[in-house]
Amino acid sequence: MAKMGVRSLNDLIGQTDMLDTDEAIAHWKAKGLDFSKLFAKIDSQGEAVYRSQNQEHPIVDILDRKLIAEAKDALDKALKQFERAPFVKQQLLALGGELGLADAKEAGGSDTVSAPRGPTAEQMRDALNMSAEDRQEMIEGMVAGLAAKLEENPNDLQGWIRLARSYNVLQKPEEARDAMARAAKVAPENVDILTLYARTIRTAAGNQPTAASAQIMQRILTLDPDNVEALFFTGLAANGAGDKEEARRLWEKAKSGLPENSPQRAAVQRQMDSLGK
Repeated sequence: MAKMGVRSLNDLIGQTDMLDTDEAIAHWKAKGLDFSKLFAKIDSQGEAVYRSQNQEHPIVDILDRKLIAEAKDALDKALKQFERAPFVKQQLLALGGELGLADAKEAGGSDTVSAPRGPTAEQMRDALNMSAEDRQEMIEGMVAGLAAKLEENPNDLQGWIRLARSYNVLQKPEEARDAMARAAKVAPENVDILTLYARTIRTAAGNQPTAASAQIMQRILTLDPDNVEALFFTGLAANGAGDKEEARRLWEKAKSGLPENSPQRAAVQRQMDSLGK
């Protein structure tokens, strides 16, 4: 730019007369095209041809923006208050995300739709002065409200996942399992959702594999043949059915997908050793 006598990129904006266009215009693909208007230098009549000032727009001063800005302190205080209450914290983050004050990141995909809104500002204020019992009652009320909304919007994948997690926090494994069943119905070929569903089934059964969880693991293998968790639990099912060779094959494949010296690989090896020779 110094050779052209230009001090900054801003000084180059709009200076189409400084472009070397001959080669491009002469290209055979440009035959018959008129570039005269594209390369014409405009008469700015002394006005800047680049952004030199902020746009003035009445939306900047609307009341909503001021209220949202003032809500940040209240949200930060509530997040600290509920640091050890995962569900409430998740709800607060979701609300903050809607207001543009915090991130509320959820897994999902093409089946994902907007999750139901979190607690209201009034609920947040009330929660700060609640006893532990009242706070627990409030949380259960919020979960019940979420469940009711999902009945009205049964295709809300993220909503069902949030509901299942909420039930886990409340130590209600059967309800968590049922919520994940609804999520799996919305996304029947989503391996991550199916994996979570199988886990909630095992949790509801006292952390024991069941025929239902084994069936889901087999379904996962049809979608993802190298899925280590599915290989492991399908191997357990095969071993329980007396098919040691199939169990060994599945566990060998699972082990090959795990890092050397990892605890998971060692656990798979122990299962293989239990099969004997």
